[in-house]
Amino acid sequence: MKKYPYLSFILLITLVYSCICNSIYYGALLDGHKFVIAFVLSFFASLPYWYFIGLFRALFYLLLPLTFIFSAVATYFVKVHNAEISKMSVIAIVETNPHEAIDVIDKTLVSYVIIAIILSAVCLYARTKLKRPPLQHNIVVLTLALLFALAYNFFKPEYLHHSNYSMPYVMWNATHKGIKRHIELKNIKRIALTDVATFERKDDSPLTVVFVIGESLRSDHLHINGYERNTTPYLDKSEAVAYKDAIACAASTSLSVPCMLTRANNIHDDSWSNETSFVSIFKSLGFETWWLSNQYNFRASESTTALIAAEADHIFRHKNSIIWGAKTLDTDLAPYIKDALATPASKKLIMVHTYGSHWHFDSKYMAEDAYFKPYCENKELSECSQEALVNSYDNSVRATDKFFGELFLMLANERAIVIYASDHGSELDNKEILNRSSKDVLNVPIIVWFSPALRQDARYKNVVKNSSKKIDHSYLFHSTTDCAGIESNIIDKGRSVCR
Repeated sequence: MKKYPYLSFILLITLVYSCICNSIYYGALLDGHKFVIAFVLSFFASLPYWYFIGLFRALFYLLLPLTFIFSAVATYFVKVHNAEISKMSVIAIVETNPHEAIDVIDKTLVSYVIIAIILSAVCLYARTKLKRPPLQHNIVVLTLALLFALAYNFFKPEYLHHSNYSMPYVMWNATHKGIKRHIELKNIKRIALTDVATFERKDDSPLTVVFVIGESLRSDHLHINGYERNTTPYLDKSEAVAYKDAIACAASTSLSVPCMLTRANNIHDDSWSNETSFVSIFKSLGFETWWLSNQYNFRASESTTALIAAEADHIFRHKNSIIWGAKTLDTDLAPYIKDALATPASKKLIMVHTYGSHWHFDSKYMAEDAYFKPYCENKELSECSQEALVNSYDNSVRATDKFFGELFLMLANERAIVIYASDHGSELDNKEILNRSSKDVLNVPIIVWFSPALRQDARYKNVVKNSSKKIDHSYLFHSTTDCAGIESNIIDKGRSVCR
């Protein structure tokens, strides 16, 4: 191959890249002869990518390190967390806050990125020693590559149809779709629901509605739902009503939260992007509204949740939400809730966005509150046993329960309703902690609590009566407004737990 130094160089890059990235990517999807065939095909499929960008030094110096580093990160999540490379993965990265980002950065990820940087440096140096091959040579190679790509697309094995692209194409395709969707978010023009329908609340008596958005809490890990471990001591004695068979709209915060707070029936319903949430309804009826959060302070155009949060009169985020690595305890939101309750407004809607049981679980509670031991003090999943992982998760569930205990105590003398729903659950396999593909991740708790002053109300009795009903996130818009006594032709009482 001395006669063709450039081609030899590209073949070597393609081989190294395929051995590292495509072997891991397809290794997570296939086995046996299917893996071998997919790997060989991926080698030839990625060859034209490297050959083409290598023809132009400036392009090569830009794209090679980007491809290597991004591929290293993608490969890490595929191998360590069994995550999927998809549009939703990119959206999750784009909308990830500093806490979530730092919680998944471990020494394994850092080592992958360092290796990618070293390989990039070696390849960039080698490229400086090579001349561009003759034009006719390039035409022949790229023509053959194009013919192979066409043949691959038409004749690829059936078991590869679920994945049209190998690395790096699958990564760039997902990145393109994810960023495109994020840009579309910036251009959303939503119609106020008050322009679509009329709303009234005939009983204008004082009322405080607290809507709590949970994070990564699974229904099957709550003692109040039948879990054998003592994870919910406060909820157990609170007279709260738990709907243990509730289903999340999606396994992603960016999709599930809009489904919870708008008229969207599912993630394919565009109502969340076309219309405002129930926050705007409460505001129109004289409720003072708050959005209190432990989550990062995104601008309204940067995430679906922030877009809805911007509807509130007051937005407060805990200071730890912008400090990398800081403990994010949901009980730290208590002073903000007390301040909201202390205002003279007789009607209040308080939205509380908690951090709940998001990975890394142990950053959601203090060490002295670790009820189940041993637990994972280290973010390195490879150093955390399955027993310790579940213990850590259950400790975070107890932290959420402690938050409930403090919240109910603050509202004991109010005319108050609390509605809680988790955005999605969490995988509890230490090899798939960030992969949310199982049905357990979609089975989330929805919890409704009425203060003592309202427990004689027919609505509370209906909540108790409906406790065995199978509901989903789309019930929350209708339940929250109907339980507050709001009436409108667009509120579906058939999907209200208060009926």
